[in-house]
Amino acid sequence: MSLRGVFFVLFTVLAVFSGSVHADEAIDEGGVHGLYDRATVLFEKKKYKDAIAILNKIEALYPFSQVAIDGSLMSAEANYELGNYREAATLVEGYIGIYPNSPVIDYAYYIRIASKYMLVPDLGLDDSIAKEVLEYAVEFVKMFPESEYLAPVQEKLGHLRNHVAAKEFLTGRFYMKRGEYIAAIKRFSTLVREYPDSAYFQEGMYRLSEAYSAIGDKDTASVYTNMLAGPEA
Repeated sequence: MSLRGVFFVLFTVLAVFSGSVHADEAIDEGGVHGLYDRATVLFEKKKYKDAIAILNKIEALYPFSQVAIDGSLMSAEANYELGNYREAATLVEGYIGIYPNSPVIDYAYYIRIASKYMLVPDLGLDDSIAKEVLEYAVEFVKMFPESEYLAPVQEKLGHLRNHVAAKEFLTGRFYMKRGEYIAAIKRFSTLVREYPDSAYFQEGMYRLSEAYSAIGDKDTASVYTNMLAGPEA
């Protein structure tokens, strides 16, 4: 199910909770809920920019209302659908910070992962974002083992591990070509230690054997060679 489809289901849940505004809050409940309903209709019609405009109005007019808080989650998804991934991530992080006990908090965490995942650059660029999203994905798996969003998060987790492992491998290989074997060993060691389930694990082991041989440490090189050969070696 797409993020948009999921949100339609979650709106029903949020609508119940957003209706419980404290009596002492100077808020025109009919007005704020009417605006929220309009934003929802526009969202369902895929008129995301119009929905965001109304949600921004809610935030401006009723900044302390539960509806404004819930609206930030809808706004995050609308921005995601428009490809504004950085804005979506910022909005949902604000939602998580303000409403950590939300009945749909796992969905909020999922949107954060999905948004930041789309910001992960190509291998040749800085991998700090990939590592950040990887941490969020690992956190999600631990926090929400029964979540309906677990499967897509685990899928992204696998891609992210391969992505970061690939960066370690390519950097290590770069050092190998330059004859900087100690630097290469550090990279390949990180790869095999932290990403043993990545597609680059076996190649990392081989490169470690190669690098240790290059610096004259035949014993350590043999350890990795034997590990590659299997238990019968």
